[in-house]
Amino acid sequence: SSLPDDVVLQGTSLLDSELRLEQAETAFGEEREPKKHFESSWKSLVTLCALSVILCYADRSNISIAILPMGEAFGWDKTFEGIVLSAFFAGYSTTQLVGGQWADQSGAKHVLTFGVVMWSLGTGLTPAAAALGAAPVILMRVMLGLGEGVAF
Repeated sequence: SSLPDDVVLQGTSLLDSELRLEQAETAFGEEREPKKHFESSWKSLVTLCALSVILCYADRSNISIAILPMGEAFGWDKTFEGIVLSAFFAGYSTTQLVGGQWADQSGAKHVLTFGVVMWSLGTGLTPAAAALGAAPVILMRVMLGLGEGVAF
Protein backbone atom coordinates (compact mmCIF):
# COMPACT_ATOMS: atom_id res chain seq x y z
CA SER A 1 0.00 0.00 0.00
CA SER A 2 1.11 3.56 -0.61
CA LEU A 3 1.48 6.28 1.99
CA PRO A 4 -1.07 9.11 2.22
CA ASP A 5 0.06 12.37 0.61
CA ASP A 6 0.71 14.08 3.95
CA VAL A 7 3.28 11.46 5.03
CA VAL A 8 5.32 11.02 1.86
CA LEU A 9 9.01 10.91 2.85
CA GLN A 10 10.39 13.75 0.75
CA GLY A 11 11.44 16.14 3.54
CA THR A 12 14.21 18.65 3.12
CA SER A 13 15.96 17.80 6.37
CA LEU A 14 16.70 14.73 8.43
CA LEU A 15 14.51 15.99 11.25
CA ASP A 16 11.62 16.54 8.85
CA SER A 17 12.09 13.03 7.44
CA GLU A 18 12.09 11.49 10.91
CA LEU A 19 8.92 13.36 11.83
CA ARG A 20 7.21 12.19 8.62
CA LEU A 21 8.36 8.61 9.22
CA GLU A 22 6.93 8.71 12.71
CA GLN A 23 3.63 10.07 11.32
CA ALA A 24 3.58 7.31 8.70
CA GLU A 25 4.17 4.61 11.28
CA THR A 26 1.39 6.04 13.45
CA ALA A 27 -0.94 6.16 10.44
CA PHE A 28 -0.38 2.44 9.91
CA GLY A 29 -0.77 1.58 13.59
CA GLU A 30 2.92 1.05 14.29
CA GLU A 31 3.29 3.38 17.23
CA ARG A 32 6.69 3.50 18.87
CA GLU A 33 6.74 2.70 22.55
CA PRO A 34 9.80 2.76 24.80
CA LYS A 35 11.29 -0.68 24.99
CA LYS A 36 10.82 -2.03 28.49
CA HIS A 37 13.61 -4.56 27.97
CA PHE A 38 16.10 -1.76 27.34
CA GLU A 39 14.97 0.11 30.44
CA SER A 40 15.25 -2.95 32.66
CA SER A 41 18.61 -4.01 31.23
CA TRP A 42 19.94 -0.46 31.63
CA LYS A 43 18.86 -0.38 35.27
CA SER A 44 20.37 -3.81 35.84
CA LEU A 45 23.65 -2.71 34.29
CA VAL A 46 23.85 0.41 36.46
CA THR A 47 23.01 -1.63 39.56
CA LEU A 48 25.67 -4.23 38.76
CA CYS A 49 28.29 -1.55 38.10
CA ALA A 50 27.46 0.16 41.38
CA LEU A 51 27.68 -3.13 43.26
CA SER A 52 31.03 -3.91 41.62
CA VAL A 53 32.45 -0.57 42.77
CA ILE A 54 31.19 -1.19 46.32
CA LEU A 55 32.78 -4.66 46.24
CA CYS A 56 35.96 -3.17 44.82
CA TYR A 57 36.36 -0.71 47.69
CA ALA A 58 35.47 -3.35 50.29
CA ASP A 59 38.08 -5.75 48.86
CA ARG A 60 40.67 -3.00 48.67
CA SER A 61 40.21 -1.87 52.26
CA ASN A 62 39.66 -5.14 54.11
CA ILE A 63 43.40 -5.93 54.21
CA SER A 64 43.95 -2.70 56.16
CA ILE A 65 41.99 -4.25 59.00
CA ALA A 66 43.21 -7.81 58.55
CA ILE A 67 46.92 -6.93 58.29
CA LEU A 68 47.37 -6.61 62.07
CA PRO A 69 46.06 -10.07 63.04
CA MET A 70 47.69 -11.60 59.96
CA GLY A 71 51.02 -10.01 60.91
CA GLU A 72 50.78 -11.48 64.40
CA ALA A 73 49.69 -14.90 63.13
CA PHE A 74 52.47 -15.18 60.54
CA GLY A 75 55.21 -13.33 62.41
CA TRP A 76 55.48 -10.39 60.00
CA ASP A 77 57.31 -7.24 61.02
CA LYS A 78 55.95 -3.77 60.20
CA THR A 79 58.22 -3.50 57.15
CA PHE A 80 56.81 -6.66 55.60
CA GLU A 81 53.26 -5.58 56.45
CA GLY A 82 54.00 -2.38 54.50
CA ILE A 83 55.27 -4.43 51.56
CA VAL A 84 52.10 -6.53 51.58
CA LEU A 85 49.92 -3.41 51.67
CA SER A 86 51.87 -1.63 48.92
CA ALA A 87 52.00 -4.67 46.59
CA PHE A 88 48.42 -3.79 45.64
CA PHE A 89 49.62 -0.61 43.92
CA ALA A 90 52.10 -2.47 41.73
CA GLY A 91 49.19 -4.20 39.98
CA TYR A 92 46.83 -1.25 40.22
CA SER A 93 49.16 1.23 38.55
CA THR A 94 50.04 -1.30 35.84
CA THR A 95 46.49 -1.76 34.60
CA GLN A 96 45.14 1.78 34.85
CA LEU A 97 45.96 2.75 31.26
CA VAL A 98 45.89 -0.78 29.89
CA GLY A 99 42.34 -1.23 31.20
CA GLY A 100 41.16 1.92 29.43
CA GLN A 101 42.69 0.85 26.14
CA TRP A 102 41.27 -2.65 26.50
CA ALA A 103 37.80 -1.23 27.23
CA ASP A 104 38.02 0.89 24.07
CA GLN A 105 38.81 -2.22 22.02
CA SER A 106 36.54 -4.86 23.51
CA GLY A 107 33.98 -2.99 25.60
CA ALA A 108 33.65 -2.23 29.28
CA LYS A 109 31.57 -5.35 29.97
CA HIS A 110 34.46 -7.72 29.32
CA VAL A 111 37.01 -5.56 31.12
CA LEU A 112 34.89 -5.13 34.23
CA THR A 113 34.09 -8.84 34.31
CA PHE A 114 37.82 -9.61 34.13
CA GLY A 115 38.48 -7.08 36.89
CA VAL A 116 35.82 -8.47 39.23
CA VAL A 117 37.10 -12.03 38.76
CA MET A 118 40.74 -11.02 39.28
CA TRP A 119 40.17 -8.93 42.39
CA SER A 120 37.77 -11.48 43.88
CA LEU A 121 40.32 -14.26 43.40
CA GLY A 122 43.06 -12.05 44.80
CA THR A 123 41.00 -11.27 47.88
CA GLY A 124 39.65 -14.77 48.43
CA LEU A 125 43.03 -16.46 48.07
CA THR A 126 44.98 -13.99 50.22
CA PRO A 127 44.60 -15.89 53.54
CA ALA A 128 45.70 -19.21 51.99
CA ALA A 129 48.54 -17.45 50.18
CA ALA A 130 49.70 -15.84 53.43
CA ALA A 131 49.92 -19.29 55.02
CA LEU A 132 52.15 -20.42 52.12
CA GLY A 133 54.67 -17.61 52.52
CA ALA A 134 55.79 -14.15 51.49
CA ALA A 135 55.81 -14.51 47.70
CA PRO A 136 52.27 -15.95 47.38
CA VAL A 137 50.68 -13.26 49.58
CA ILE A 138 52.45 -10.52 47.62
CA LEU A 139 51.33 -12.15 44.37
CA MET A 140 47.69 -12.15 45.56
CA ARG A 141 47.93 -8.46 46.46
CA VAL A 142 49.35 -7.69 43.01
CA MET A 143 46.51 -9.74 41.47
CA LEU A 144 43.99 -7.71 43.46
CA GLY A 145 45.58 -4.52 42.12
CA LEU A 146 45.55 -5.81 38.54
CA GLY A 147 41.84 -6.51 38.79
CA GLU A 148 40.94 -3.21 40.41
CA GLY A 149 43.13 -1.16 38.08
CA VAL A 150 41.01 -2.00 35.05
CA ALA A 151 37.86 -0.93 36.89
CA PHE A 152 38.98 2.67 37.18
